[in-house]
Amino acid sequence: MTLLDRYIEATALRAIVLVAATLTTLFSLLEFVEQLASVGQGHYRVIDAFVYVVLTAPARLIQVMPVSVPSKASAGRPASCRAEFVYFGTGRLTNG
Repeated sequence: MTLLDRYIEATALRAIVLVAATLTTLFSLLEFVEQLASVGQGHYRVIDAFVYVVLTAPARLIQVMPVSVPSKASAGRPASCRAEFVYFGTGRLTNG
């Protein structure tokens, strides 16, 4: 595995994690605001709403992961075109 391959993998992984974390945080915030409408009913407090949102965050992460991972047709070009563009700067072209 070359240095360029590791760089591309690390960059892609960082982008996926960033998008997944951002979407999970956004949807968790929206869920928290939605839960605030129920605060005060019975014994349901703000801390209960917060705990609910935190405990359901992993499920939300699983829901947003398919959106976070780039598809073959992202950016309007097939993945093979992007790969050839990346490798063009190194003098290596792929048939993929």
